[in-house]
Order: sequence, then structure tokens, then C-alpha cells
Amino acid sequence: MTLTSAQLPTLIVVSGFPATGKSSLGRRLANHFMLPFMGKDMAKELLCEILGCEDLTQSQLIGRASMRLLYQFAENILRVRQSCIIESVFYPQFAIPDLKVLRERYPYQPLEIFCVAEQTILEERWQRRSNSGERHPGHMEQARNIPFPPKEEQVRPLVHGAPSIVHDTSNFATIDYEALIARVQTYLDTTL
Repeated sequence: MTLTSAQLPTLIVVSGFPATGKSSLGRRLANHFMLPFMGKDMAKELLCEILGCEDLTQSQLIGRASMRLLYQFAENILRVRQSCIIESVFYPQFAIPDLKVLRERYPYQPLEIFCVAEQTILEERWQRRSNSGERHPGHMEQARNIPFPPKEEQVRPLVHGAPSIVHDTSNFATIDYEALIARVQTYLDTTL
């Protein structure tokens, strides 16, 4: 049976640079719209606690496994024609083919919310987060010794030809969540 676009579930992809508040936003949207939500870091931190994570190589391996679990989560929800939200730093060279395969197996309507902030703010957040001791040690951000933020060509919107909302989180205190929720609601009203 072929479904019309109005009958397809929606996959909301919350993406963007590290330290832009993607996880908080994903949870907020999930609570508002009563949708299943999973972030990559949720899976990674749990796997690190169960399996242990002693070095950078193991952290990276668990990170790859976490992405597989993120897509598995989405697949299981989309299989039963339900909408859901996934969140991560999605690198286009990997994510676009993965999302294409997922969409071919279980057709869905895509909506991406791409989080951005001013570079100096991101750098400050990244440093504060790394130094706070609150970040799960399995991420091993200090050991990675990579420049922050990643180059713009490495992190950019994914869903070409589909709706993408750019969400500026430079100042968490002034974000108009009601306006963002209204935009998402408008999209969902046309697809659900």
C-alpha cells in the first residue's frame, strides 16, 4: 500500500553545531508534541556506563555505535508510521546517505531544525562545558584536541529540497520557543 504524503510520519531531525542546545531543544519539542525522542549522546553515555570507555578509540567506537542505535530507534518508530525526533551533530557525508536509506525503507516527511550560534559564543560554551566536569567523561572532548567549532562545510543542513528551520541559540534567554513551536506545528499540520 502506498501512502500519500499526508499519511506519512514525520522525522524531525534536530541538528547543528555542538553546544547549540540541540538536546534541550529536542526534549522540549518532544514534550510539547508528545513525540518519541532520542539523542545520540543519550545512547553514547549509557553505552559508556555499561561497557566502560577508557580511551579515545573506544569513545569513537561507542560514538559510531550510538549513531547506529539512533537510526535504529528512528526506524522502529517510523516502521509503525509514528513520527519522532532524533538529535545529534550530523555530518552530511555520513548522515545524508543514512537518512536516504532510512527514508527508502520507511517513507517519512522530513523536517530539520538546524541549530546555530555565533562562533565566539560556541567557543565559550564549549570551553565552559569541557571545564565544568559536568559533561560525561565518555565524550573525551579534552583528549580529542580538535578545533572548535567544526568547519562550516562539515556541519550544515542535511535535508536538501525539504523544509529546514534555522534556529539561532546565541542567547538562550531570548529564544522565542513559542514561535518555533508554531512553525513546527504548521509543518506537522500539513503532513499529519
